[in-house]
Amino acid sequence: MYSLDRPLAGCNDTIAYSTFASGGIQIISTNPPCVLQLPSNGRYSPLFPITSFTTTGACPVKTAVPDFRFDSQLGSMTFTPGVYIQPNAAGNADNYLNKYSLVGKVTEYRRINGRYYKVGSVRRDFLVIVIDCGGNTTPAPPIASGPPKTGVQIINTDSTLITAYTCNYSEVRIKFSDPNPGDLLTVTYPKETDPVFAAEVKQSILPVDVARFSIVGNGTTTPYGILKIQPDVLFTGKTYRIPVQITDNACPIKGVQNRILVLKIAKGNFAKVVPSVNNPYVCAGTQVDLTATPFRPDSVGLQLAQYDYRWKLGNGMAPADTVKQTLKVTPTQTTRYYVRIIGKNFRLTPKPTCVDTASVLVRVAPALTANFSVAMRNGGTSASVPPRIFTFTNTSVSRVTTDSVRWTYQQVKDGDGNPVTGPVVVFSRKFDPGADALTIREGGTYKFTLSINNTAGIAPNKTQCAASTKSMEVVVPKLEIPNVFTPNGDGKNETFVLTAGQEGNKVQIFNRWGRLIKEYTNYQNDWTGEEQPAGVYYYLLTDKAGKTTKGWVQLSR
Repeated sequence: MYSLDRPLAGCNDTIAYSTFASGGIQIISTNPPCVLQLPSNGRYSPLFPITSFTTTGACPVKTAVPDFRFDSQLGSMTFTPGVYIQPNAAGNADNYLNKYSLVGKVTEYRRINGRYYKVGSVRRDFLVIVIDCGGNTTPAPPIASGPPKTGVQIINTDSTLITAYTCNYSEVRIKFSDPNPGDLLTVTYPKETDPVFAAEVKQSILPVDVARFSIVGNGTTTPYGILKIQPDVLFTGKTYRIPVQITDNACPIKGVQNRILVLKIAKGNFAKVVPSVNNPYVCAGTQVDLTATPFRPDSVGLQLAQYDYRWKLGNGMAPADTVKQTLKVTPTQTTRYYVRIIGKNFRLTPKPTCVDTASVLVRVAPALTANFSVAMRNGGTSASVPPRIFTFTNTSVSRVTTDSVRWTYQQVKDGDGNPVTGPVVVFSRKFDPGADALTIREGGTYKFTLSINNTAGIAPNKTQCAASTKSMEVVVPKLEIPNVFTPNGDGKNETFVLTAGQEGNKVQIFNRWGRLIKEYTNYQNDWTGEEQPAGVYYYLLTDKAGKTTKGWVQLSR
């Protein structure tokens, strides 16, 4: 736990804080005229131990606002000294009022059985001397940045906070600058004494297996640092701090900025599987390309990144393809495909340590299998007479996944067995057409076909899958118009019957002397010869087009 504390003159003997200087003005510039209005009297404290101001307003009069910032999480202090006090009248340098004491305190606690106990604390006193820099401004804090594909997270604050990920190649650039144009900057940091590492940060501060840090352009107006990060999983959760000092070449007083670069190593998994179609949802048997893709830079410096690929064998995948970066799969069912991507530029023995995993779900509209049964029964007044009524039962085992259904019939032979090509007629689009779904009134051979299919994908990018069909041929007996009917009450051949195509037309019946005895405008095979004697009768049939047909029939009792 970080906090601020009071300075001590002796053991447990604190020093009393002085008061602010009385409110007044401080000249900022004469051309143009501009002064700073200082705050009224006040007393210093642990939370405001130095005259530090920010300004508000605009020239010719600006207002000084007390501003001392302390980050209790990082233990850092940020302030801008606002007043330079000249020596006293006696000219005694020891009595300059430009010396300030800042005290930081670190307290350690331990958690035991759910409770926190104070272990101890340590204090550090900082002596801050404010001097007249002749208008020179301290170099600006460093600003770090990294390419987006590296995945590093950067926060530029009092310290430069960088979060990088294991098994990832990251290169962070740190820019150093100075508010004073033309100032030349020199950046220094603790270096290893071994000549091999003379240009790099000490390994005790930053192991070379984690990252390498170097400065380019020292002694120029815009030097920059390069932090090449390539940590193994061994360093997961570790934090490294690199102290840097930025010094300008101002005269007579050089500006100095001290900052800490904080590098934290987190566990990373930078891989994904890229399918050849977005949000893959395909028909069964459709080929899909899957590419294992490391989400990393292709190289760091002059070293190319190298990878091995290991796919878990899955539906529709060839075993020989399990070591390829891109493989082709032809799934017949919804399947999740898994891959391990092994970084070969990291430690590989005794087993690989930098392994990313990724997967992708390929949804599949399942293949359908059409099947049905059909039952036929007589629909006329006699078992030997059309029409025939058909009932269909859909026995396909894919009701839930079926999107469309189509039932059709087509006459392929006439009543005498001669091949014909009748039109394909759709008679239902229901999964189960139900009873009395189809009536056939003309003899012949008929082909019944059930076609079912489904779709893959999500609207508006749906794809219709191949249909599954099932066909069956059924023979409907040809109607032979009997020239004799026997209305004797035995339930057989009781009425005068026409063909299915003639039923429903106009029929006129005459006796052998030519007298009209019965007439029907819509004949339904229902003349029983009532009140007529046995004998030969003639009929005249007129269809809806006006065409007439003559014939005769024998009535026997």
